[in-house]
Amino acid sequence: MKGMPGYSHGFHWTDEAKAAVEKWRSLGMTMAEIAANLGVSPGAVDNFIRRTGVPRLDRRILVPDIKVPPPIEELLDYVVKGQDLLRAIDPRQREAFPEYKTDKWIGLVIHGDWHFEHYKTDLRSLITDLRAIGAEQDVFYLFNGDVGDWADIRFKGYNMPSVIIPIELRYELIYHLASHIPNLLAVVAGCHDDWLKNRGFCDIIGRLQQKRNEKGLPTYYLGYGGTLHFKVGEATYRIAAFHKNGAESAVNDFLPCVRYLQKTDALADVVAIAHRHDKVGVSFQYFQHRPVVLIRSGSHQYMTDYAWKEGFSGAIARAPMVLLNGAQKEMRACVDYRQGLADLKRLNSEKPEKKK
Repeated sequence: MKGMPGYSHGFHWTDEAKAAVEKWRSLGMTMAEIAANLGVSPGAVDNFIRRTGVPRLDRRILVPDIKVPPPIEELLDYVVKGQDLLRAIDPRQREAFPEYKTDKWIGLVIHGDWHFEHYKTDLRSLITDLRAIGAEQDVFYLFNGDVGDWADIRFKGYNMPSVIIPIELRYELIYHLASHIPNLLAVVAGCHDDWLKNRGFCDIIGRLQQKRNEKGLPTYYLGYGGTLHFKVGEATYRIAAFHKNGAESAVNDFLPCVRYLQKTDALADVVAIAHRHDKVGVSFQYFQHRPVVLIRSGSHQYMTDYAWKEGFSGAIARAPMVLLNGAQKEMRACVDYRQGLADLKRLNSEKPEKKK
């Protein structure tokens, strides 16, 4: 199609191009899909839509001209079947039931907030840690949201790497980083990931899960958070992971985790909340006479301009790990995966106690 804009030169949108964009948007295509058809960047399509007033809805509802409505029960049946269809094609799950057959201890690293392209993310140590975690056979990884910063989506001009690196290349970098972890058990979407999706670009977390499953590396997608009923050997562990939850406190780092136990699921064995980079930590507590591990997932983004302005302390590049016993239900927890790997090696080398 002539008159299509490129990635770096002046944009010249013809009437033909505008008509095509309007048609594709009415059919529910995202900006990323339209950009691929035109051979331009999603940002160019976004700017064109802003400038010309093309409807910005991701999915336009087409209402048929029904002269005589069907009987109410038949109509209700249509709606129920439609919802079933949407659920069937939605990759997100609120609950998943993975299994790993072993009688040994295993490790589960719960980590998030990569914000990998932000200039205040320690990307070098993040890559090193991902490779070290991925090299361990009996260690799994749960990503707890905010894979990228996507600062140019909402806060243009504040993040130089996001301006330099085209969004398509950032996608490829994410897939490459995730490829270091063959045992990526589950992924959760964060608020930055959601901004990207809601602006019509891409559900990057869903796409990451899809690409891994295409390669035979099963990964569960828990949406904005959910529960893993992780069966390890003879024991099943109930692990709740959310990018963020309410009730942040200046004096109790684990208050969001406690509130989850109080209001949502008192039977969880592990509750992991991310989002606040400066509050990485692990707490082994008892809730209703049951041992529970509370985790504030770590981050390698040590500071942001917003956090500095608000008076937050800088984050330490840590990836917490919980150890799960496959022989019987028993947990240990470490604030950093390095200590967790050492403990895992020690526990699996010890001779199990004989049952009396």
